[in-house]
Amino acid sequence: MFKKFLVGLGIILIFMILTGCSSTDQKKVPLMVLIEEKLIPGRELTEAKLEQSKQVKVLQGYWNLQTGKFFLEEKPLFKVTDRSGDDLLRKVIWDGGKRIGLFDVPRDVRPDFKIEKITPPSKALWGVAQVLSDGGDTLIAYSLWKKPEKKGEIRVETYEDCTGHRRVLSTSLPSDTDIFGPLLIWGNQENFSVLAACEAHSAPKELPGVLLLANVQGERVQWQEGAVRESLFAGAGVSLVKQGAKVYYGGGRVHVLGLTGKSLAVKEYDPANNLIRRVEDKVLRATDTGVQTTLGVFNDILLVTVPSINESWTWAIQNDRCIGTLYISNKEQKIKVYQGNKLVDEMALPAGFSGFRFPNGGCGTW
Repeated sequence: MFKKFLVGLGIILIFMILTGCSSTDQKKVPLMVLIEEKLIPGRELTEAKLEQSKQVKVLQGYWNLQTGKFFLEEKPLFKVTDRSGDDLLRKVIWDGGKRIGLFDVPRDVRPDFKIEKITPPSKALWGVAQVLSDGGDTLIAYSLWKKPEKKGEIRVETYEDCTGHRRVLSTSLPSDTDIFGPLLIWGNQENFSVLAACEAHSAPKELPGVLLLANVQGERVQWQEGAVRESLFAGAGVSLVKQGAKVYYGGGRVHVLGLTGKSLAVKEYDPANNLIRRVEDKVLRATDTGVQTTLGVFNDILLVTVPSINESWTWAIQNDRCIGTLYISNKEQKIKVYQGNKLVDEMALPAGFSGFRFPNGGCGTW
């Protein structure tokens, strides 16, 4: 009996080793670190220099939430030209695996990674794309607003093995709608969902927009609707990620949207907002603006980042509890990792550091 137990235990351990199914791996969060190849830390940039194209290499880092260690690989994932005015960080679609969606053409791509080039339609007002590492369908959704009929159209294009399909989703919009567009898309070629929003400048400040969710199953399309209390398109738009049956969005405070109810109900997400409150006064003094929260997601970890002028904070939240903090200080040129209030790891910022990006669940906007 004991021998059978040992044999069974050995099989389980071998399976875990081969598949990588360990709690340590589940809590080892990948991220991209952007390095400007000719950037000299501490040198003030002239306006002419800021307008020049930048040569950027992207490294992969890991934040181990179990051990608290931070590790940065030396070999780049790829290199890319970041042209004047472009925000490379917003142009990465990545779920943390070996397949990456990019709107730019990269160079020197590492052979164990695959880059999917995303080409937005020229007439699209607003769009999103899904690129997953498991080799699933590539989904692109973009909006076309037919003003005379007050109709909102979302066109969905799906690609599998270079074969494309197009689907048009149409819904009526409020007569005073000024902007309409998709925010997230998930699923596959036959069954997918698109979360969209419409807003009007004439709407009351306390209820500026309407959320719309299209659930598509084959030929059947079901729409749901809900109200939001903040603009989802203002400025560069908000940061959104899907985790299970919930959608989180940032921008300022973090909100959560449940996807399983009969209607779309949005509420503030206190586990994240309580952390944001600790630093928002400091950010306000440094930037003269409110916090601009960005979100990431990896497995069951929600990643909430608040950037400031010379520093940033990222909190890893699992099951509504903060399990780690990543603090980056441009002034000190340090990356610091905390568990609770305890400093557990630190390293120097790599030369030329110009930003970082956590996985966004394989869905991003343009």
